[in-house]
Amino acid sequence: MTLLSGVISALMLIIPVALPSNAYAQGSTHAATLPIIDMHFHPDPAWDLPAFVKLFDELGVTKAGNGARERGPDTDKVALDFAQQHPDRIFVFGFGGIRGIIIKEGERAWKLESASTQEALVRLESDLRAGKFKGIGEVHPNTEVCQPKRGMRFPADSPLMQHICRLSERYKVPLSVHMDATEQSVGEMERLLPSNRNCIWMWAHAGDFAQPPLLRRLLQTHSNLYLEFSNRVGPSFYADRIDDDGQLRPGWKELLEDFQDRVVIGTDRVKPSLNAYSRVIGLWRQVFSQLSPKAAAKIAHGNSERLLGLSPAN
Repeated sequence: MTLLSGVISALMLIIPVALPSNAYAQGSTHAATLPIIDMHFHPDPAWDLPAFVKLFDELGVTKAGNGARERGPDTDKVALDFAQQHPDRIFVFGFGGIRGIIIKEGERAWKLESASTQEALVRLESDLRAGKFKGIGEVHPNTEVCQPKRGMRFPADSPLMQHICRLSERYKVPLSVHMDATEQSVGEMERLLPSNRNCIWMWAHAGDFAQPPLLRRLLQTHSNLYLEFSNRVGPSFYADRIDDDGQLRPGWKELLEDFQDRVVIGTDRVKPSLNAYSRVIGLWRQVFSQLSPKAAAKIAHGNSERLLGLSPAN
């Protein structure tokens, strides 16, 4: 039995008695076999890539990617070298090294007064122009709440964020933004988004602890805001989950259905673990089984294909 067939079997065990068995079986089977694109996977040489790609096949994950975790000037190269081994399955976002520059140079970096920042931006645009990257990020304007020991904060509407928003527009790629949903940071985001309606702002972890009422208001107001839900399903050491062991908490199903064109998923496993990765994908398939087939398909892969400029899955 493959892991994918195991997921199907597991889903069959949670059939609500109120639903006709045929209807539920069809919905569960659909949820268990949907192609999945993971929009928050950090390419890292620590992963056993051949084993990981084999797991992709078993889990029904067609593609995964984002930027590499910060490694200084070589951050983007690490991601590109990793992805080159399986370019059909791994995609890469650029500009991952900016976090280290900001930590080192502070305000000068996000005000674009730093030579290192300027050089990184020139390199990013050159690589975007060459088609090396499918997106920008992950950029971290605010991690003070979710990572109190090593968090950082700078304005979400800073000159740096304005600049990379323009690059998102120019090259039609998503900008992955890790920003705690504090009142100040949300206010900064709300000032920036209307200034560039074609910037594709992909809010990593859906703000870490943002709840449906806030997210609903923001999605209604800002047409270029997308929610990426890594670390919000399953155990997380910093984010507020939207589920209880795969069952959506109150308010979330309605939000996902109502804004099904604006949601993508991710995993963001901090440490390479095939078992942990499998667990998260299995929980997402349980979530999909609670949604309409149309919404589930969009969230699992359709929206990501659109944002990444990929051909639709069969």
